[in-house]
Amino acid sequence: MLKISNVETFYGKIQALRGVNIDIKEGEIVSLIGSNGAGKSTLLMTISGVNKAKRGEIVFEGKNIENNSPRQRRREGLAHIPEDRSNTGLNVRLAIWENLIGTSYFRSPLSRGGIVSMKNILRHSNELRETFDIRSPGVTIRAGSLSGGNQQKVVVARELSEEPALTIASQPTRGVDIGNIEAIHEQIVEIRDSGKAVLLISAELDEVMSVADRVGVIYEGEFVEWVDPSKVNQEQMGLYMAGIKG
Repeated sequence: MLKISNVETFYGKIQALRGVNIDIKEGEIVSLIGSNGAGKSTLLMTISGVNKAKRGEIVFEGKNIENNSPRQRRREGLAHIPEDRSNTGLNVRLAIWENLIGTSYFRSPLSRGGIVSMKNILRHSNELRETFDIRSPGVTIRAGSLSGGNQQKVVVARELSEEPALTIASQPTRGVDIGNIEAIHEQIVEIRDSGKAVLLISAELDEVMSVADRVGVIYEGEFVEWVDPSKVNQEQMGLYMAGIKG
């Protein structure tokens, strides 16, 4: 599925990732935790192609992808729910439907022979609105008019509807009401149960421990521990996040 070997990433002269290794298999939810600045988001952006690794290898579905653009990686089956929905997850000036089909408009049945079908696009968008409980009077209004929680649902709906082989999810339930947090958790578990994989970042340890199969703890740009969340408590997790190895 995804194998990362000795990846190093820099911001100028500052090293953000230090020889990171990770191996994610089909049918599992892997979560990353760590304090602010530990390297979690940098790792996700490096996997998705937003950041460029200076050293190391990223192999996805048997193909080396470190030189692929984010769009190329998406077409290979890698989806990304970004942490900053307003700037990188959505274009708030566009309509809901435009955000929902932004990564799939060129595929059938949304388009045929390079010609888009507005009828099929609106039908598809309304189906996603209902499935993911995006609370709006329709899909033709601007995404920027939605509440933060409903904007997040648009991002989640777009990414999960693609049925990717690997979903990278950074804070996927941020700003979402309790009922829909549970719905998103169920969708993440369904992805895992269908034989696909999820790489999750969440600031909520309860969320991590309730859905993850494995948890990797990052401290100062490297993994210090891998744990089974069913066998540790939050206090132990906190020690690992502080760089205290088990």
